[in-house]
Amino acid sequence: MTVKCLAKMIKANPQNSLSAQRDKLIFSKGALAASVLMAGLLLTAPVPSFLMRSLHWQATVFSTAAAAFYFLFFILCRQIKKQVEILNSGLSGENRGVQLLKDLPANYTVVSDLNLQHNGYKSQIDHCVIGPNGIFLIETKNVAGVVSGRRESNNLVHSRKIKGGEVQRRELYNPLKQVMGHARTVESILKDAGVSAKVKPMVYFSNSYIRLNVNFHRGDAFVPGKGAEMLRYIVKYKCDDPMGPEEQERAKKALLACHQK
Repeated sequence: MTVKCLAKMIKANPQNSLSAQRDKLIFSKGALAASVLMAGLLLTAPVPSFLMRSLHWQATVFSTAAAAFYFLFFILCRQIKKQVEILNSGLSGENRGVQLLKDLPANYTVVSDLNLQHNGYKSQIDHCVIGPNGIFLIETKNVAGVVSGRRESNNLVHSRKIKGGEVQRRELYNPLKQVMGHARTVESILKDAGVSAKVKPMVYFSNSYIRLNVNFHRGDAFVPGKGAEMLRYIVKYKCDDPMGPEEQERAKKALLACHQK
């Protein structure tokens, strides 16, 4: 019986992860929505008494104010629902990425939720894989539909069908360009720390209902059906100057030192 040794997993920013952001949103805006609803109920309570005493203008004022609070409560609930759905979508995509990267060999370390700040530049990195053959930065995108455009473009086009069969199109900032910017920040951090490492930016489209129509180069982007291929690509990636365990540890410490909690 063989024992499979898996990659070491580190969550750099658990307090600012998508799940933490979702919980904070529900608590803060939920408390506000509850307060608004309570105000509406308090304003509604005396209305029957005003009507019984024929105080119609008071009843009208209180009813109008209560209606305004109920409307605000409705708007807040819609906002909370929409924002929670967005965060849950991103969280689902990140979790799929984490589960996939766990299958890397034991000599790889995966650091998730890195929030780097260096020389005036900020980079929020979903997953940073540190291995003997380099450092791989992975941006996860949980979008369904068709993503099309050119690799070198700043924006891609995201198309998806909505209710009624209508096709909705919107611009999507090119995630490869985004992670390339992160790579420059990481390279600068490593250079200042005296660590020589190849940094490879990558994108993982985690939604199963995705189709790419972009001229990405090999190793630029992967989809769920190619998850195993992404792991093979990372492990077999050619590196002229491999990093030993000590240098990998230095690289990890240098990045975590620039991490903002």
